[in-house]
Amino acid sequence: MAEPLLTQPQIEEALSRSYLRALAGRAGFITAEYDFDMAGIDMQVRAGPAAEQRVLEVQLKATVNLGPVRDGAFRFRLDGRSYDVLRRVQAIPAILVVLDLPRDPEQWLVVADDALLIRHLAYWVSLAGAPPRGRAASVTVRIPSRNVLDLATLQALVDGDMRGGLQ
Repeated sequence: MAEPLLTQPQIEEALSRSYLRALAGRAGFITAEYDFDMAGIDMQVRAGPAAEQRVLEVQLKATVNLGPVRDGAFRFRLDGRSYDVLRRVQAIPAILVVLDLPRDPEQWLVVADDALLIRHLAYWVSLAGAPPRGRAASVTVRIPSRNVLDLATLQALVDGDMRGGLQ
């Protein structure tokens, strides 16, 4: 078997990008990727004709440690730079998307006779307007467990419906 070139975190990132690309493709939207995550945004999702184009910016994360739901939300530790980017209210809305992966890497992607499965689900949250982090190097954010990123939700988010943001 050929030796992988990517580290486990890079493979997790690749799967989170694939998850978002698959949903956007099914919705008829296009995605754009940044070569380097210098601005704290990994991808954009675009829809509509050029003159009226809708854009959503996305910071992607993936983890095998999302943990249990407490009080209706997951807790996710986000680095300070990403938090600062996502908390700013901007003309182009931005969200955090976290892909919850099984602990066993063999279960992350399953190819069957009739399906290609990325396990488990991705969840989203808008941090626009969140309080400053102060001097903390990272911030624990609450991601409502009801905020599953699926086809209908992605369509609503691109249309500007940010319900399910800060909780």
